[in-house]
Amino acid sequence: MNVTADKQIAVRVHDGVGQVGSEAWDACAGGSDPFVSYAFLSALEDTDCVTAKQGWLPQHLAIEDDDGRVVARRHAQAGVAVD
Repeated sequence: MNVTADKQIAVRVHDGVGQVGSEAWDACAGGSDPFVSYAFLSALEDTDCVTAKQGWLPQHLAIEDDDGRVVARRHAQAGVAVD
């Protein structure tokens, strides 16, 4: 999907990686670093390893279109690209 003049994008803050979703998260994170994968971050959040009490507060940014779909993804050459 290409963002056009009739589409709006927004940067949203999510309190957990689950609010972004595994497919969208891993498309943006890429597969080269397991420590930024959905599975790893979700496991930390689900087991309360990352909580305010532990000194961590999950805050994930997502660039989303009007329909709430994540429109940023990891690009091998350019880092992060917006579709």
